[in-house]
Amino acid sequence: MDLKRISFLNTEINNLNLSEIFTYLDECIENKKSMHLVSLNVDQVVKIEHDSEFKDIVMNSELIITDGTPIVWISKLLGKPIVEKIPGPFLAEELMRYSANRRYSVFFLGAMDGVAELAACKMHKMEEIKTVAGFLSLIQLFCKQAASPSQFSAT
Repeated sequence: MDLKRISFLNTEINNLNLSEIFTYLDECIENKKSMHLVSLNVDQVVKIEHDSEFKDIVMNSELIITDGTPIVWISKLLGKPIVEKIPGPFLAEELMRYSANRRYSVFFLGAMDGVAELAACKMHKMEEIKTVAGFLSLIQLFCKQAASPSQFSAT
């Protein structure tokens, strides 16, 4: 699949719509290929200027998508219009619905304690979504304790 990566300011962006992202996701799952997606906003574009480690993380991800109206505006001014803005929270919900329809399970990995659990619990409570495999924070990782959906709190 053509991932339509374009140069954009000091970085690159995959100029894809939501349907194309899901097509690529299907390909990755079918081929048992892991992938890293970055949802890029204007603050991160600025951070790339002075943080080489962050820039490497972004540039080495398979997908860099647009998460912010200012990036869309700038893309139009530069004559390289972005086809669709896909905010991270919107993508997460759509990804969960898509995963449920495809019967994929999703595992949440979070950096700060409680973040992955909160995201997993919120998604697990959505009526049509029951495909959460579990969650893990970095603290749990260091303690080697992953949680399963049966451990979700009632809140």
